[in-house]
Amino acid sequence: MITASEGAPPFRQDMFMAMAEGRKTATSRNSRYANGRYMYQGSGYEVIIELYSATRLRLEVIAQEHYLEEGVDSPQAFRDIWAEIHPRKGWRPLDKAWFHKFHVLEVRRLA
Repeated sequence: MITASEGAPPFRQDMFMAMAEGRKTATSRNSRYANGRYMYQGSGYEVIIELYSATRLRLEVIAQEHYLEEGVDSPQAFRDIWAEIHPRKGWRPLDKAWFHKFHVLEVRRLA
């Protein structure tokens, strides 16, 4: 289970680990989150990020141009995760989402 500071965007276990490993530096959401610092703990790690920008983009643009920043290895992997997280709407490439960029400021291994 991943715990987070108040107001932080939640992350799935696999995406939290992608952040901890430095592979994830962006997240797409239906709602905009406030810029600022957020702390997460789970799986023996503490990760601190700083969210610094949010832009409205079409999902197809995020999948094609930003999938690596999202911590996945292909546009299809991004599409699959989006459809899994949003089972009612599914994957609708023309829908817009907030594309949030962040810096991973610190990763600490917890004892």
